[in-house]
Amino acid sequence: MSDVPSSDASPGANAPGEPSLRTILILDLVNRAALVEQLGALRAADLIRRHERLVRDLMRRHGGREIDSAVGFLLLFERPLSAIAFALEQQRRLQELARLENAPLAARIGIHVGEVVIWENSAEEVARGARPADVEGPAKPLAARLMALAGPGQTLVSAAVHAMVDRSGKELRADGRTPVWKAHGRYRLHGVAEPIQVYEVGETGVAPLRAPPHAAHAQRLLPWWRQRVALVGAVALTLVLLVGLAYVALKPDPGIRFAARDWVVVGDLVNQTGQPVLDDSLDLAFRQSLSQSRFVNVLSVPQVRDALTRMKLDPATTRIDRGVGAGTCAA
Repeated sequence: MSDVPSSDASPGANAPGEPSLRTILILDLVNRAALVEQLGALRAADLIRRHERLVRDLMRRHGGREIDSAVGFLLLFERPLSAIAFALEQQRRLQELARLENAPLAARIGIHVGEVVIWENSAEEVARGARPADVEGPAKPLAARLMALAGPGQTLVSAAVHAMVDRSGKELRADGRTPVWKAHGRYRLHGVAEPIQVYEVGETGVAPLRAPPHAAHAQRLLPWWRQRVALVGAVALTLVLLVGLAYVALKPDPGIRFAARDWVVVGDLVNQTGQPVLDDSLDLAFRQSLSQSRFVNVLSVPQVRDALTRMKLDPATTRIDRGVGAGTCAA
C-alpha cells in the first residue's frame, strides 16, 4: 500500500475556501517564563490550564472559534462586537483570578477585522498532528502585531474594528460596566507597510488605558505639533548644556586658591559712610561676623602685629593692603 494520497480523494477536502470577512483575535499571557520561575512549575501549570479553560468557555459564550493555541490563542469571530465582548470579559475575569490567587497573571490582546481564507484539514491530517482548521490572510499578522504592542491587561484594536463596534457600543454595556475607548494615535508596525491608527478598549480599573511605548517592533508617530514641541525642548536643553560647558571651560582660575577653613587676614577697613564715628564700630563688627563663619579662620590683631614686626614693619603706622596682607600670611 502506498502512503501517497490517491488522486480520487474527495474533491476540495483541504482546499481553501473563498475569502471571507472575519474578526481575528490573538491573545497571549504576559511573561509565562517569569510566572513559572516565580510560582514554580506545578502551580504555574495549574493557573495556565485554568486560564485556558476560561478562554474556551468565554469563546463559546461569545460565538468564537479556536484556530490555534500553540503559542497563545488565535480565535475567529463572525462580528467584531463579539470579539470585543469576549476580550472585555476575559481581561476582567483574568484580573479577578490573578487577585484571588495572588499571582502575576495578565494577558494582552490584539484584534483586527479583514479578509481571510479558512480551510479545514482532513481527519487523517488532524490525526498526524495538524490543527482542525487553518486560516491565513493579511488580517492575521496585523492582529499579531497589535497583540505584541499591547501591554499587560491591554486590548488593542485597529481603526476598522473601532469603526464597526463604536456604532453598536450599547450592546457592550453589561452589569453597569461601560467600556472606555482610547485613541493612541498612529503606529508604524514592523512588517506592516502603512502606519495604522491604534485604539484601546477596556474597563476602568482593569485596562491600563495608556498609549503603548515605543518598541523595536513598533514606533509611535507623533503629530507635527508635538514633534515641534519636542524638538524645541531638545534644542533648548542642548543650548543650556553648551552654555554650561562653555562657562566651565572659560571660567578664569581664582586669583587666590581658597581651601575650607583656611586663614584670612583682614586689612584696614575703609569707612565710606562719611561718619568717622563709625570707623571703629564697622571694623569691629566686620571682624566679629567674619570670625563666626564656619568656613574661614581670621588672624587676630595680635597675630597680625607679630607678623608685621617679623617683616620689620611698624604695626602702628603700616596700612595692611593686599600686598602687605599676603606677606603677613607668609610670615
